[in-house]
Order: sequence, then C-alpha cells, then structure tokens
Amino acid sequence: MESLTRRDFLKKGSLAGLAGAASFFAGDGCASAQQLPQGREQMLRIPRRQGRGNQPVNPKFPNIGGFVTLLADLHQHTVFSDGDLRPGARVEEAKREGLDVICLSDHIEVRPFKADIANMDLGRAYELALPKATASDILLIPGLEITRSEPYAKHLNALFLKDFNALITEKFEDAVRAAAKQEAFIFWNHPAWGQKEPKATWYPQMDEFLKEGILHGFEVVNGFEGDARDYQPDVMEWCQKYRATMLGNSDAHKATAYLTDWSAGEHRPMTLIFARDRSVEGVREALFAGRTAIYYYLPGERDLLIGDEKWLLTIFNRCFSYTPKQTGVGPNEVIFENDLPFTLELKTLNTTGIKLPEKLQVPHGSSTFSVETLGGPIRVEAEVLNFHIGKDRRMIIDMSV
Repeated sequence: MESLTRRDFLKKGSLAGLAGAASFFAGDGCASAQQLPQGREQMLRIPRRQGRGNQPVNPKFPNIGGFVTLLADLHQHTVFSDGDLRPGARVEEAKREGLDVICLSDHIEVRPFKADIANMDLGRAYELALPKATASDILLIPGLEITRSEPYAKHLNALFLKDFNALITEKFEDAVRAAAKQEAFIFWNHPAWGQKEPKATWYPQMDEFLKEGILHGFEVVNGFEGDARDYQPDVMEWCQKYRATMLGNSDAHKATAYLTDWSAGEHRPMTLIFARDRSVEGVREALFAGRTAIYYYLPGERDLLIGDEKWLLTIFNRCFSYTPKQTGVGPNEVIFENDLPFTLELKTLNTTGIKLPEKLQVPHGSSTFSVETLGGPIRVEAEVLNFHIGKDRRMIIDMSV
C-alpha cells in the first residue's frame, strides 16, 4: 500500500466533502486505505539525504529561573491515524532522542488504516503507549488533532483530554469547544500550511476562540520533512501580540530516523518547556503560563533558539562565558565556554578594549580564539544570530570583563 504525504492526502484524499458527515468519524465513512488517491507522483516518500548518522543529537539545556527545562514534541502521529509507527515505537524514539515529554496527537478525522486495525478508539494510542512511557520516564500527554478539510489551516491540537470521544462532532467549532470544556490546552497547528503561498494566514474564527479564552498557543515551527518543514516568524509575532504560547513540533508521520540526518547535526523541532516540576501537571501549568521556547535546526545553516528574550537571555547567560587569558596590551587569547548543544553564531556590533572578528562561531564546549587587546576595560556588544526573539529580531548581548 502506498504511503502519502499528509499534504497530498488532505488536499486530494477522502477528507474532501466528508467533514460534515457524522458517520464519517465513527462509522463506515471513516477514511480508509482503499480511499487514498492513486498516482505515480504520490509514491513512497524518499529521504532528503541518503547518508544518515546512526546516533541522534540528544541535546541538553540548563534549568533556569527555578524551573526544570523539559524537551517536548507535542504533535506527532501513529498508525491510529496516518502515521507509520505504533504508539510504543514513538515512545522509544523519544527516549532515544532525549525528549522528556510527548503527545501522540493522532487525527480524529484521518484514519486510513481503519480497515486494518481492530480497535480504532480515539484513546487507544494513548492507552498502548502509557505503560512504555512510564517505564521509559517519558511524560505522555493525552491529546488529539482536530483536522477539518476546509480551509486546510483549521488543524488544532487539544492536549490533556479526559474524554477523547467527546470531540467527535459534526462542526469544527463544536469539537474545539468540547475540548475546551475539558480544560484542554489548545493550539493552532502550522497556520501557513495549505495556503497558496507558504505564509501564515489569519482566520477571523481564531479571534472568536481567543476572545473566548480557548485558544492558547500557535505552532511557530512545524515539521522537518521536505516541503512540510515550516518556520513562520509571523506566527511568533502573533504569539507575542496575543500573549499566546509558542510551540515547535515535529508533526512526524514517518520514523524520525528516516527523516533526520543525525550525522549532520539535524534533529526534530522541539519545544522547551520551563516547568515547576517534572510532571504532567507541571507541563500543563507551564504551557498555560506560556513558559516555552523552540529548538529548531534550519537545514544546511544552523541551530536556532526561538522565543521571548527573557527565556533566551537567561539560557545564554547560564551557558556562555568568555575570559581573556591575560591582561595588558597586545596579542592575547580569549577562552570561550559554550554549554549549549550547538554552535553559537555572533555578529560583533561594538567593542571597547579588544579587537574581534566581525563574526564568530563558537562551538559547543571550550574553545580559544587569538585576539588583540587594546588596554583598559573590555566590553563587547554582539548580536546572537541564532537566537530569534521576534520577527526579524535577534538577541543582543553585552559582555564586559
């Protein structure tokens, strides 16, 4: 059976025209494998690179401000919707890649393997994954993706659900409000996806949800596979405007090892959650409070940290320091300590008492740079190119010795 990208499936597949039919969600009308569109251009997805490393990055970030830093992926799929893996395999992936928190947010309305899996209850993936997650010390969040076909951007994840089946409704709005009645954390997935241009598009309906207090966050980053890879600075601006929570998730359908070139330092997008403690309730409180940042690999370029400056600056100050080896004027060396799991890229803006290159790349760990000191107190103002604190805004740091 051929495997389709979600883009092709939802644009051309059996969802079209079925979103309004109640029987679609629970009965014979549910999308099945036999209803998938056919075509040579929709053959199995091909990895972007042939050469793959065999060990994931396993990033480590410091705890900050009295909070525990947890790495999360709150949007991914299993065979209980249109993913390729069983729930337990998603847990194993998460453990291998250093994650602390995951949600298996299977689609309510997209279930192409219904004919092949006997128990397609909406909560079944969570039930199957929970014992393995507990044994693996992974926090598993119960959740689903509300997926309606028109417009395609109406995809919302609902987390911390108590009654999965209450979200089986004819109308999109009723499903969202059914999740809200359960005090779910609700965020809008990939707002740019499905548009004619790859740009986030606002819908008045989201104004209604915000006014009602039932829309809590937006995916600033979604996906890491080919044309589904999506980073939207405009959505970051929305988060800051509406004081909504920023999220970055994989939306993985295939195995992450198939999608990721670990040897090149690639990794899935992750949400950094700054929680009061390492518990499901701690994650819930942090998400509603908006204490998050995003860790994202921009293909072929660099790792990024994306988020509000108050979180990114605290992380930077915990992870980065520099010290000249000696005082006085003349040739000198500066020792940089970078405890972040990636290379920092700095653009020098202003310096006093020292000569530095216009751009510096400071790898993880300890490194030494040859410089010239000019005497007197040393001060360096620099732009951290891979710390994004707003649309078209990079974090500025001021270092003095």
